[in-house]
Amino acid sequence: MIVKQSVQNEPLKVVFFGDSITQFGWENQNGYVQQVVERLTNSGVNILPIPAGICGHTSKNMLDRMDKDVLSKKPDIMFFMGGLNDIWLNKGTFEDYKENINAILDKAQKNDIKVYLMNLTVISEDLDSSMNKEIDRYNEFLSEIAKEKNITLIDVSSAVKAEIRKSNKNSAITTDGVHLNDKGNTILANTIVNKYLEENK
Repeated sequence: MIVKQSVQNEPLKVVFFGDSITQFGWENQNGYVQQVVERLTNSGVNILPIPAGICGHTSKNMLDRMDKDVLSKKPDIMFFMGGLNDIWLNKGTFEDYKENINAILDKAQKNDIKVYLMNLTVISEDLDSSMNKEIDRYNEFLSEIAKEKNITLIDVSSAVKAEIRKSNKNSAITTDGVHLNDKGNTILANTIVNKYLEENK
């Protein structure tokens, strides 16, 4: 499904659904959500942003609030990233995560929402840590389910990992190992906008 502007040129309602990375991505002037909105607007996309990121939320929390925070807004598009807190806070099993994500994506598709699914970033900038190895497993599942449901996957993981590998700093893309600094936010925004514009030429 390619997203087109309506004949009346009404704005596309775009919900940004996620956890603290998304919440801060909206609240901070240089956050990735703010950058995506600005860049899409500058590229001629008439967009009405709907922020729906909440700190500390897991995939289960997001599923529980999806009707209220997403479906009730009747968006055309959903940019969605969730799962870091499932791992970081040790909330639920991998199987629980898969069920929650599957349910979130099904709800979106049943309501004719075009989904852009982002994979997960990092927990600490030590890419060999046990939590980052677990993130790799979650990201592999996200790739599989995106293919299965014909959903666009935005590979933010590869983009942030590439920056961490080439940087000699301990805080290449995050402020605390998880939450993004300006560089991290810009990398996410660039990856998202490039994928969106490539798909909607």
